[in-house]
Amino acid sequence: PVRTVDSEAASAAAVAAQLRAAAHRTPRSLPRRSRPPPPPVPPPMFPLPIALDDAPPVRFAPRGAGSSRFAGAPQDADDRLRLHSGCRGVTKCGFVGPSGFDAEPFAAAARAACDVVVLTAIFGRKDKLQQPTPVPASLAGCYFAIVDEASSTYLRRTAPPRLQREKAVGRDRIGAWRLLTLPSPAPYESARRTSRVPKLLPFRLFPRARYSVWVDGKLQLRADPRELLRAFLWRPAAQFAAPRNYRRDRIDDEFRWIRAALCGDARKVASCDAVEAQWSFYRAEQARRGAGWKDRTACVEGALLLVDLHAAAARCLMCAWFADWDRFSERDQLAFAYTLAAVNTTPPARVNLWPREQHWHAKNSSRWRAWKYVKYAGHGGDGNAPPRAAGLGAGRGGPPARK
Repeated sequence: PVRTVDSEAASAAAVAAQLRAAAHRTPRSLPRRSRPPPPPVPPPMFPLPIALDDAPPVRFAPRGAGSSRFAGAPQDADDRLRLHSGCRGVTKCGFVGPSGFDAEPFAAAARAACDVVVLTAIFGRKDKLQQPTPVPASLAGCYFAIVDEASSTYLRRTAPPRLQREKAVGRDRIGAWRLLTLPSPAPYESARRTSRVPKLLPFRLFPRARYSVWVDGKLQLRADPRELLRAFLWRPAAQFAAPRNYRRDRIDDEFRWIRAALCGDARKVASCDAVEAQWSFYRAEQARRGAGWKDRTACVEGALLLVDLHAAAARCLMCAWFADWDRFSERDQLAFAYTLAAVNTTPPARVNLWPREQHWHAKNSSRWRAWKYVKYAGHGGDGNAPPRAAGLGAGRGGPPARK
């Protein structure tokens, strides 16, 4: 018999369907242990309306652009509109006025041949320097600790005996970390504020590097940093990645937590007032845009940040974060929660906020094994640092209790 084209097509479609079904069927004879594991559940993505690769490059305000302040002249309504519209035009993003970050050690670090940089900062002797392990040979010399003079002296004096014996402690080095000691003038009077500059603006300090991993002083990195990047930045094709906050979901949760931490302490009245003013400004700005804005916000854990330093979207996001942090209180958490929702350009980019099950304080569960990338060490400084601006919020050395 002669087959028509339709019958041949139908037969081919039936065979293709059978092959697809067979490909997804696990033979019963296959032992359970040798069966392929189920595909991993990808981390949830937080869509951020910022342009992707077709975004125009961010044009930074030049040095000395009408101000001697590190961040430039105080932000006005036009500056804010340009930032929230995708950094259109000239963008104030720090490094306008002179500071110790202009010194030669920082210029030399910026020229380092590092595709990936790992960063931390310790000011006011607040933390001890946690040695990463392992340190890949290809990334040796790409771990940078930005410190003030007091912390540099303290960290070298209290370095582990093993590093002392191995002669791995010097003026510019402690173990795997290259020390970048910030000379005068500091960009801010507050040590806490100064320590946030490398956290919020890594692409200004390391323009040649492609990726950065920020590790807070209370965490110890326990894996090749490229494993973190691969799992949470590269695989999901994100430009910025951070863990969700372990306890707080929305910006109003963050505000209540910060207010409770600051406003009950008479020594922190100035910081309490600054946070209250910041919250009032946010509420007034969003009142013109309709209700429900708090539901569009998310809280992150700022102790671990992964950034594609060459992505215009990531640069714009962090410039907007820096601008709000510089304008308002020293607490960067509230500014970031707002910035995530406020920056509004298209097409959308992707910010990966991985779930709480992957937080370093999370317990084992059936879905995730214990987190292997970092270990919580707490703030281990000597507590004898000179007084800093109020509202520094010292850590308590242990994991927070879940509500």
